[in-house]
Amino acid sequence: MKVVMRSSLDSEQASSRDEVNDPKPALLEAKQAAALLNISPRTLLRWAREGLVPAHPLSGTKRRIWRFLAAELDAWALSRVNSQSRLVPEFKEK
Repeated sequence: MKVVMRSSLDSEQASSRDEVNDPKPALLEAKQAAALLNISPRTLLRWAREGLVPAHPLSGTKRRIWRFLAAELDAWALSRVNSQSRLVPEFKEK
């Protein structure tokens, strides 16, 4: 019997191929999405209820359950960057 050991790199490549071939993007839970934005999950959920961030409500019996798409959160975060403050002043010679 032959035993084949797979390295962690092989499994990472396989999972990235699965993500590329998967037509439906993965929905993130509040804790994962908050970590992506570097904010607390409670703040993210409050923003979702107030409609400030792109979020997808799922039906819940007692509470509304929110899910987030990483691509939408990235686009939202980039749209909120104040690009004027990041410009480097030009050097002018006398």
